Amino acid sequence: MSVPADRINRRTASKAAIKRASSRARAAMNRLDRQALADLEGIYRRAVAGLQADIRGYAGTDGSLRLEVLQDLLRQANQRLADLAQARNNLLDENLAQAAQLGVGPYVADAAIISGSLNQIADDAVRFVRSFVQADGLQLSDRIWRIDRHAREVVSQAIESAVIQGHSASRAAQDFLARGAPVPKDLVDKIGQANAERVARQVGRDLMTGSGSPYDNARRLFRTEINRAHGEAYQAAAFAHPDVIGTRFLLSPRHPEPDICDMHARVNRYGLGPGVYPQGKNPWPAHPNTLSYVEAVFADEISAADRQGKESRIDWLQRQPPAVQESVLGSRKKRAALHRGILRENEIGTPWRVLKKRYERRGIDVDALTPTPRPDLPAGSGLDSGRTPDQVRTDALRHVLERGEATGFEHLVAYDTRTGAQFISKTTRSRNSVSLTRHDLAILMNPRNRIELVHNHPSGSSLSVADLRIATLGGTERVTAYGHDGSLYSARALVPEPGISSAAARLDGAIRREVAPLVAAGRLSSSQAGILHSHLRNLALDRERAIEYSVERIDGALKNVLDALDSDTVQQILDAVTQAGGRNG
Repeated sequence: MSVPADRINRRTASKAAIKRASSRARAAMNRLDRQALADLEGIYRRAVAGLQADIRGYAGTDGSLRLEVLQDLLRQANQRLADLAQARNNLLDENLAQAAQLGVGPYVADAAIISGSLNQIADDAVRFVRSFVQADGLQLSDRIWRIDRHAREVVSQAIESAVIQGHSASRAAQDFLARGAPVPKDLVDKIGQANAERVARQVGRDLMTGSGSPYDNARRLFRTEINRAHGEAYQAAAFAHPDVIGTRFLLSPRHPEPDICDMHARVNRYGLGPGVYPQGKNPWPAHPNTLSYVEAVFADEISAADRQGKESRIDWLQRQPPAVQESVLGSRKKRAALHRGILRENEIGTPWRVLKKRYERRGIDVDALTPTPRPDLPAGSGLDSGRTPDQVRTDALRHVLERGEATGFEHLVAYDTRTGAQFISKTTRSRNSVSLTRHDLAILMNPRNRIELVHNHPSGSSLSVADLRIATLGGTERVTAYGHDGSLYSARALVPEPGISSAAARLDGAIRREVAPLVAAGRLSSSQAGILHSHLRNLALDRERAIEYSVERIDGALKNVLDALDSDTVQQILDAVTQAGGRNG
């Protein structure tokens, strides 16, 4: 039985509309995230201002806090903190509900074919966030209680310690004065600790500043749980749609450096394509404060290559450069265990301190797990023989960087990722390219080879289209560019050269249209726009599954560009580019 063409067209248009609406929802979530954190900061700053006013109000004529006012001051401070907690919790409730509504929003047009009410799905997502038990056994209410307990502790300690020490020092000072002796400097300092202005400043610092402060923990909780509400609602609505087969773990364009999110977004664990997971299997969010999202994937998006390319996370990790392996695993020792074949699939997320004891019980000499150096370790230069592939890569990266910095030209090294055998090491004295001979190309095209081509980029820009074309050659496993500013980019080609070239051409036009207004408005210089352009193109090609793109380290030029733009702007540009210039455009 054939399906009418008009029905196919309607379903295709509907799916495209959901993709566009999903992009808008992500942009709206970025705005909601920013506003929620700004409102949260306002609540905490007003509470601090109130606490400081109370502390100053209890000061004596000499500006100090007396012991007899301590209990009243502590009661007043605790009331301020209780008011803060209530205002913060109300704000969290509002934002959880808004985030969940943004999550179901992309499916409003198809609500008639979704099993269940979208409002009910949003409400259920908020309930899920409140009841969800994380790996440490804590629910949201437990985390909120901990933040409030911490706030009470730091405020009480700041006030009590200052008042009590000041009181004791004052009495001791009176004894010295009664004997006609000078008051020691340390006693004078302790008396000064009870100064109301000093205590007020200390309370503000303890509540608001530094990693792990009550305010910092509240920010982390807000971002994590608001995003969780959005993602849970989005996925629940997605899987209520009859054509959705999975959700894609989608990295933010501002994803700063490789971590476990890169593995979740790249591995084809279920044969649905890189980073695509069936219902209930998506590992998003992988950690607190995540900048990543999820996106619906429809059944007709899954290709034969996706189904045939199923791989384990260990398989994926073994194909990655050492810097990515270490960043994903979070430990050099775990990277060494991966290379030795010791690390198991279910141990990828296990902390090294736990694995160390486990391996010792299995009789494994953990001290012998010595990883090869990462490329940013500053020992030696040049290319040595008799090295492992990882050591050869480290040497190759050092070589092209050091020679590039010395000459200002691009340099290139090609080696086999299995054996470490070096095939090519050259420069053609050009700042922007290295010319390849027929002999070089024959090596890179030989399917019996598995070559990584390492070269330097004096500008610090990401991989060029010419670099990506080389990655499609039959014997080339990966192309890597080391920027003189410290940035490190690499990519694998997933489709033949014509597919990459045509996709890049379409995307380039879309990127120029999106970035030009930023240059015209003075938000980016022309050189910054060029740096952003190549990075956005490669992110978009990665989304289209034309390449597997990794930014092993963001530094210098690209970091400055991303810092100049807010996450909402970068996300919107990438979404617009993939819609307008990508294969669904």
